[in-house]
Amino acid sequence: MKEKSALYYRRKCEQFLGDIDKLVNAKISQKGGQLLYELDVASRELRVLRDNYRLMQKMMTQELRHEYLRAIQERDDKIARLGEAFSEEQQRVSKATIVDVQSEFKELVEKVEKRGARATNNGLSVFPMGRSQQPPGMRQGSLKPNMQTAALLQAPQEKRTDAGQF
Repeated sequence: MKEKSALYYRRKCEQFLGDIDKLVNAKISQKGGQLLYELDVASRELRVLRDNYRLMQKMMTQELRHEYLRAIQERDDKIARLGEAFSEEQQRVSKATIVDVQSEFKELVEKVEKRGARATNNGLSVFPMGRSQQPPGMRQGSLKPNMQTAALLQAPQEKRTDAGQF
């Protein structure tokens, strides 16, 4: 009976080992199939990448070119806006300067006329060459100086400390 039970257990062990071998072989086969599938997918992706490498490189270059062109265009637009703002400011300052020069010139003419009136009342002549001659830089028949003379007339006035006297 011992032999029968030993034989029985021996067969059971052999059958169990056979089942374990089958199970291990099935797992290995399944894992191998999965690895082969992953290898196939990876090799296909690699083939697609190799085939489309130049196309992707061209697309990436175009994308970068578009980004840089857009950035350059934005900066050009900003430069144009700043240029327009500068020219507007330049015109505004020029107009303001002309108005200031004209008003100061009118004040100077009024002061000269007042002094001339006082001098003529005292018997002195303001215009030794006659009234028909005007100071240099004046247009004939006008009280407006040309721009160079206006700048020259304004410059000494800024340097003087006693603006009320001539």
